[in-house]
Amino acid sequence: GNGAWDPHSVSDPLNFKVSASRLAENVDMYTNTLGFDGIPIKDAKEISAGVARGFSGLALWPRLILDPKGDLVVEARGSGGGAQRSHWQTVL
Repeated sequence: GNGAWDPHSVSDPLNFKVSASRLAENVDMYTNTLGFDGIPIKDAKEISAGVARGFSGLALWPRLILDPKGDLVVEARGSGGGAQRSHWQTVL
């Protein structure tokens, strides 16, 4: 296809599965990371349990097609997917 996303073409477009094993892996990873930073293990476990089950956001780098012919396009990332100096051109 042309890369355009059609939300009507799929029955469940946004489905994020989180398993108990993945949560446990995340808790361990966060606990170890905080432990390396000098946080007491009891505190690290408590913080990690909350962080592993939290959701702070979802990063997206859209390609905005602003006309029907597709001639006017704003890339949130570079044309090859590379980083831009700023995301403000997309926000504006």
